[in-house]
Amino acid sequence: MNIITLKKTGHDFIKVGRFCIAETPCTTRYNNDLVTELSIELQLANKHYKEIGSSAYLITVDGDPVYASSYSNHLGRSLLVWGNYTIPEQELRILLALKAGKEVDFYLARSVFANLNGRSINVSTSIEQDIIQFEGLSWNKAADPYNPPSKTTVSDVEDYLMDKPLT
Repeated sequence: MNIITLKKTGHDFIKVGRFCIAETPCTTRYNNDLVTELSIELQLANKHYKEIGSSAYLITVDGDPVYASSYSNHLGRSLLVWGNYTIPEQELRILLALKAGKEVDFYLARSVFANLNGRSINVSTSIEQDIIQFEGLSWNKAADPYNPPSKTTVSDVEDYLMDKPLT
């Protein structure tokens, strides 16, 4: 089993597949008028990985982590459609890496659950945000961890709001 542990955040990911250029491109329609040709596919090590529920995922190029994200629902419905043809946000970058002869692998988070108030909660999106903010992966847009956006939660603006009349 191939496992990657990210250096700064410590999140573990297990390799479940590899991207490849599709032998037969898949042509699809979007809103009945835009035709899209998908030219990469994800070869999963086991077809049952399609059934894995909400998770964070990692894409590597020649073993180096380059992109982290998350999906909801399950892998087969969220990232894989029409068999193993993929529509990830990074399809063009994956295709260019493959055409350059690089190996592009797909990993899923080893654990996406945390205990909160005695319940097990899926924190895939939190894992994604932690990685984006602190790992500095080249395909992700990173926020500056030392200058987070101001007034991002109700508690950030609570005192300010208490002094303002309702409008």
